[in-house]
Amino acid sequence: MGSIGRTIKGFAVALGIIGGLASVFLGYYFGYNNTGLGSAIGLGGIFAAVFFSFLTAGFGQLVENSDIVAAHYAELSETERIKEEKKEKSKAQKKLEDSSVPDSDALEFTCSNCGNKLFFTKGELADSKTVTCPYCDAVINSDLRG
Repeated sequence: MGSIGRTIKGFAVALGIIGGLASVFLGYYFGYNNTGLGSAIGLGGIFAAVFFSFLTAGFGQLVENSDIVAAHYAELSETERIKEEKKEKSKAQKKLEDSSVPDSDALEFTCSNCGNKLFFTKGELADSKTVTCPYCDAVINSDLRG
């Protein structure tokens, strides 16, 4: 499936071709009795068809570029989310390994499936290799190293 920008640019080409041909036809039709009027309609119509075709193609390119920029920012957001998740995981791992932290202390990290913040106690994570996300029921590896 193509982008809407590409579709608009295709429409612009069709608009230019159909408008140009219609102008030639109308110029010939009206020029049958009045050559000056027919030439004005033909040339003016071709100019208008080309102008609006370029205008429509420019709008299509703008839409296409907007899609590219939006995809780029979504990719950046995903990269930032992954970095933040790694930081949280590292912080929770340090707390899990710290023997001075009581087993009842909560560790915070992000569910890799739904993105919600999760809180488990050090004891809960030490007792089992996996935990279940209370938001989406995803089974999560509680070994925060991986």
